[in-house]
Formats: sequence, structure tokens, C-alpha cells
Amino acid sequence: MAETGKGSKGIRASRGVALGERLTQLRRENKWTLGDVAARTGVGVSTLSKIENNQGDVTFETLMKLCDGLDLSLRHLTKGEPETFRSGARTITKRDDALIIDTAPYHFEVMSTELSRKGMIPTVVTVKARSIDDFAEMNRHPGEEFIYVVRGTLKLYTEFYQPAILEAGDSAHYDSSMQHAFVSVGPEDAVVLSVSHDSSESLSGPVGHLANLLDDAAVQ
Repeated sequence: MAETGKGSKGIRASRGVALGERLTQLRRENKWTLGDVAARTGVGVSTLSKIENNQGDVTFETLMKLCDGLDLSLRHLTKGEPETFRSGARTITKRDDALIIDTAPYHFEVMSTELSRKGMIPTVVTVKARSIDDFAEMNRHPGEEFIYVVRGTLKLYTEFYQPAILEAGDSAHYDSSMQHAFVSVGPEDAVVLSVSHDSSESLSGPVGHLANLLDDAAVQ
């Protein structure tokens, strides 16, 4: 799933706390330089600087690199609430408790974000994009992704394949290391249940497509 959008203003964490502020706070708490964070996460210093200043797009891939490299759950990164997955663990996400990430092309409702040790990420995605040109680049992340169209009509773009039209009730399962993106067809925003999985355990921090998954992005 892609999530880079044009005209972004950066991601804001819950309750109006900017992602840039959280990253700055984490750096100061750990006495890290931007170079230290870049070395840990693989995110360039210039990109980190833009994030801290709430400038430009922040992709899910970048978010996931931050979570993985800093060993944080997405919720901890954005809200400062750390929790880890344990054997026998269970989490319930109530209707109004999902982590909301609103970007130019997508509106994400991310479930189970309090678990930082997990191999899959369930997300309900409302697809606002109406053209592949709405994306600066398509998304890709290690592992595999399953999507199920809950409502509306979706055009699924995947590298190496012609775009496919999916109606409500249709599903697709694909190698998420291929470039991919969703576009709504028609006046109604398509709604998709997306579940990403990475058996390499690179999702231990946040979540694969969530990592690639996340602009004018705002986590509300």
C-alpha cells in the first residue's frame, strides 16, 4: 500500500503532539544526534531534520524504519506509550480506539498498535486517492499483504501486473516487496481491510506496511 501524498504537512501524533516533537524528545532523552538516529534507522539526516520541523511527506516506510531502528511500537513513537507483545498476550481495539493516520491519499485506522512485538498489522484503509498520480511513489515493504474490499470499488496497482479492479467482497494477496498502491474508482471512497505480515520479523518494532504504511499525515 502506498501512502506518500502531495502537499503534506507532516504527521501529528495523538492529541495534537507533532511527530517531529516526539522524535526530538526521544533524541534528547537518549542523547542522540540526528546522525545517531540515522545510523540506527537508515533514515537520512535530511529526512529526519524535515520530520522534526514538520516539513514534507512522511511515508509509512519511514515510520516503520523509525520504529524498527529505535525499537519502539508505533503507539510509543507517536504517543509515548510503550508496550510489548508477550506469549499469551491479547489486545482488543474498540471502535473509537484505533490509531488514526490521515494522509493525502489514505485514511488509516490501525489496530493493535499497543503491541510492539508482532508479525502482522491489521489496518482499515479509506482510499481517498483518485489517480496513481496522487502518489509521489508507490509503497513497498518486506513480506506479504492481504486486502479485502469492504466497500466501494478499488483499482489495485502492483508492480509487474496490470492494474486490477476490485469490488466490495473481492480480495487480493500479494508480495508486498513489490511496489503497490490503491486508488478509488467512482465517487465513493473505497474502504479496505489490510493485513500485512513479515515472517522475517522486521515488523518487531511497528508494522510492515504500516512502516511503509503511513503526507499531510495526521495521527489524531
